[in-house]
Amino acid sequence: MKYIKNIKFILIYIKNSLISLISFIIIKLIPKKDISKLIGSLKNKKVLVLGSGPSLDKLTQEVIDRYEAIFFLNNSINVSKVFNFNDKEKFLFNSDLFRFKQLKNEIYSLDSKWLLIFMPIHLQLFFSFLPFFFNKNVFIILPKYRLGTPFERNVTKSLITYSHQKSHNIKKFMDINNFEAFPYTVALNSFFFLISCKVNTIHYLGCDFSKGRSSYTNDQGISSFSKNKINLWMNKLKKLSENYSIDFKDLK
Repeated sequence: MKYIKNIKFILIYIKNSLISLISFIIIKLIPKKDISKLIGSLKNKKVLVLGSGPSLDKLTQEVIDRYEAIFFLNNSINVSKVFNFNDKEKFLFNSDLFRFKQLKNEIYSLDSKWLLIFMPIHLQLFFSFLPFFFNKNVFIILPKYRLGTPFERNVTKSLITYSHQKSHNIKKFMDINNFEAFPYTVALNSFFFLISCKVNTIHYLGCDFSKGRSSYTNDQGISSFSKNKINLWMNKLKKLSENYSIDFKDLK
């Protein structure tokens, strides 16, 4: 039985590697929207980030009305049907194509006023994303890809994976064309991106890094990392935001 599992694992790794290699080439070749213009448009904006954790239940119209731009993470797009966001800039931010696959119907239903920002971490799923990419207003952030091994933890098993965010130098400005992603947690990636845009304010609800979920969503919100690791990254992001005088806090 052990040998059968090992053979199955090797076959999955080979399959993922071939698809990822082809996807990597396609991503490099396809025309992409100039994300630098988007970054410039967000500078000095007051931004509210909405996750799908339990604290999203504290969202009210009064809270929404304080901000100019709203960043929806994954299943939090459900609240766009509950509250009035008509005069707000609406963004969907996704760093997990598995979640895109799960939410495909809901995401396709978003109207043309939405701006969509995707980070294609899971390369073996990029083919299913291509039709969406060419039919919607999509901006792509390319993570820093690297050669992987079959034994890496917390990444999809493939020859090409992505570099985790490990930098301890919080003063170093991120390279938008070489983004070192935070694995498995879209909130940290969205915070890092918004800090790089030098927004005025980053307030958030529903980014609880827990197994709970909001009553507005059916998302389990499971985190693959310990609270200590999440807190370590959050502390680094808070220090980075202080360097740019950004008001960065949890509203729960």
